[in-house]
Amino acid sequence: KNLRGYGNEVRSHMEVGMAVKEGKADCGIAIKYVARALNLEFIPLKEEVFDFVILRDNIGKENIQKFIETLSSQEFRDKILKKDIGINFFKDTGKILTRA
Repeated sequence: KNLRGYGNEVRSHMEVGMAVKEGKADCGIAIKYVARALNLEFIPLKEEVFDFVILRDNIGKENIQKFIETLSSQEFRDKILKKDIGINFFKDTGKILTRA
């Protein structure tokens, strides 16, 4: 409770980073990308895994298929990993895991 900004609540990772950058908060929890973008120190706490959810009726749409192809491509992965923004890929990245 002695941390500057402890009682403040913001709506995005970027707002957290901006609060730290502007001196409104001593520290905050945000993603690595924000720390890199704002030239802040970053201390990893935990890795999280996210999945994309797509309506079954939309899976065949061209833009969705292009999105999945992009996620699956090695070129895309290499570009993202090169930026060192805290995004990791798994062997199943870009694969449809379930059609529930």
